[in-house]
Amino acid sequence: MIKSKFHAASSVFVTFQPDGYPFPTADSYGARTLHYNTVSRTIGDTMTTSTNESFQYPGNYSSNMSLPITPHPPGYSNSTNIAANSASLTIGLLALTTQTFNLVVFSRWTNKEPYILLHVFLAYCSLSSGLCALTSAGLRSGPCSGTIALLRTLSTATYNFLYTLCITTLLQISIDRWLSVEFSARYRSIVRRRTIRKALLGVFLVAVALSVPGLASYWHTLKVSCNRPSVPGLYRTYEVTTRGFFIWKLFSGPLEIVLLFLTQARIIIIALAMRLRLLQRRRIISAAVPSSSLTVPRRTVAGIVWGTIRPSMIVLLISAFCNVSAMADLESLIADPGLRLLFRYLPSFQHFYSPFVYLLSFPRYRAIVWRGCFRARMAAVEGLSMERPTAGGGGPADTEPSMATAIAGVKRRDH
Repeated sequence: MIKSKFHAASSVFVTFQPDGYPFPTADSYGARTLHYNTVSRTIGDTMTTSTNESFQYPGNYSSNMSLPITPHPPGYSNSTNIAANSASLTIGLLALTTQTFNLVVFSRWTNKEPYILLHVFLAYCSLSSGLCALTSAGLRSGPCSGTIALLRTLSTATYNFLYTLCITTLLQISIDRWLSVEFSARYRSIVRRRTIRKALLGVFLVAVALSVPGLASYWHTLKVSCNRPSVPGLYRTYEVTTRGFFIWKLFSGPLEIVLLFLTQARIIIIALAMRLRLLQRRRIISAAVPSSSLTVPRRTVAGIVWGTIRPSMIVLLISAFCNVSAMADLESLIADPGLRLLFRYLPSFQHFYSPFVYLLSFPRYRAIVWRGCFRARMAAVEGLSMERPTAGGGGPADTEPSMATAIAGVKRRDH
C-alpha cells in the first residue's frame, strides 16, 4: 500500500491500492468528510508518495474537481475488474460497429419517410455512447493521475447525458408513431422532414435541460475510478441521497419510460379497436360481399400501418426493458456473479441490437443490405476473374452483362 498526501489549504490523506484505485481509510474518509469543501488544489500543487514519485496537476482544481475517492464494491476482485473493463471495451466496439452499419444503410435509403430521421438520430446517440465507452476504456488503461481522474469524470458525465438523450429520443419516436396512428390524416398533412428536424432540436434541448443542471449540481458526488468502469445504475453512480437528487433522476429517465409505455399501450389499443371494427364490418357484409374480395384490402391497410409501426415498437420495447432493469436495480437482487454482470450491462444492449430488428422489420432496409452484399460479392467475383482469365480466352468483359442483369433484378425486387 502507498500512502499519499495532497498539499493544499487542508490535507486529505488517501491510501492507494497497488492497482492505482483510491481506497479511503477511516482517517482519510473522515478528513474528506470534514475538509472536502475547503480543499483547494491550484497550479503547483503536487501529490507526493513514499516512492518519491510526483505529478503536476494540470490546472485549477476545486472541491468539485477532485480525484474521486470510492471503495470497491463488496466482492469486487481483480478478475472482476478485468472482466468489467473487457465488457466495457466490447460494448463500445459493438455499438461503434453496429451503429456505423445503421448509418451507412440509412444514407443509401432514398426517399425516406420523415420518421426515419428519428431512427438516424437514435443511431448517432448510440454511436456517441459507444465512442464514450471506448474513450473511458482507453483512459483506464493508463496510469492514474489527476488529469485521468478529471477526464474519467467528464466521460462518465457525458455518458449520463447521452443516456438521457437516448431515452428522450425513444420517447419522441414513440410519440411520433402514436400520432401517426391516432391522427393519421392530420399527421401526414403536417409532418415533413423539416418538422422532424425541429422535433429533434427540441429533443436535444430537453435532454440538456434534464441532465446538465443536475450534472453540474452533483458533479462532486460522481463515483469514478481510474482503472475500472463506473458503478452502473440510475442512482449508484452518485454518492448522494438528497430529495432533489432523486427528483432530478426521476425526470432523467423513469418518467420518460412511463410515458413511452403509455404511448405504446395506446397504439396497441388503437390497433385492437381497428381489428375489432374490421371483423365486425366483415360479419355484417359477409352475406352480400364474398370474403375473398375483402381479404386483399384489409391486409393491404394492415400492412401499410404495421409496416411503419412494428419496427419502432420492437426497438422501443426492447430499449425500455433494458433501461427498466437498471432503474429497478435488478442487479442487486441477483447473487450469481455472471448474471449480475449481465444485468449490470443490460442497459448498454440498447446501443447495438437495432440492426437485427431493422433487418427483420424494414423491407427497404433489408433490400439495401442484400443489394450491398450482392454487389460486394459480384465485385469479388469480377476481381477473381480478372486475375485468372478463363481457358477460352474470356476476360472480365464476359462477366459484365450477367453482373448488370443481376443488379437490375435486385433493383426491381427492391421497388
